[in-house]
Amino acid sequence: MKIAVMPGDGIGPEVVAQALKALQVVAPQAETQEAPIGEAGIQAHGAPLPERTLDVARKADAILFGAAAASTGITYLPMLVAKQRGYFKDEGLDVTIAAFSGGSKTLEALLGGGSDMVAGAYSNTITMATKGQHLVVVAAQVICPGWIFGVSQKRGSDVKSPKDLKGLRIGVSAPGSSTHIAVNYILHKAGLQPSDVSIIGVGQAAGAVAAVTSASVAHHSIEEET
Repeated sequence: MKIAVMPGDGIGPEVVAQALKALQVVAPQAETQEAPIGEAGIQAHGAPLPERTLDVARKADAILFGAAAASTGITYLPMLVAKQRGYFKDEGLDVTIAAFSGGSKTLEALLGGGSDMVAGAYSNTITMATKGQHLVVVAAQVICPGWIFGVSQKRGSDVKSPKDLKGLRIGVSAPGSSTHIAVNYILHKAGLQPSDVSIIGVGQAAGAVAAVTSASVAHHSIEEET
């Protein structure tokens, strides 16, 4: 069996490394070949899904995939693939994709004229409508929120329920973003107030993992708009 190994970005390489150890035990005869994807692909070959990676995948019997698109979030991988495959160009569009640290920064770029169109959590349309700004949704890339809420290993034994978040530092992609809104909802359900915690903007994926690893935050909500 030939397996294409795509560690990707963020925690992807760490997860895949452990998966390969397990693979060596259950399928020691399997042949593996590594190929970059996501931001790793951009850095290595200038594209999120390089032709070399596609070639490796086509020749494989299975694919071991970690995580991709560290700077933008995996929910936005379809846009990166569409650009790399020339789908925008086929429609006569010259598209530049820029990554922002969170939904609030993305909306600033849209309303300020820095971006013509943005991708982000649907809740942004509701939030902006309350402020008299009516955004139009033209496509949905996911059917459910792609958020992960995690607690640092250092605080793992202290946090058994949302109520235990009181007094802790919680990382979100950016203050005012949809991950921030989600955290506030969790606090509300637990009978807490937003003022009971400290909110810190730490970006997404790789930046979020680094913040938790370095103990800059005790809890983090990750993966959202760009």
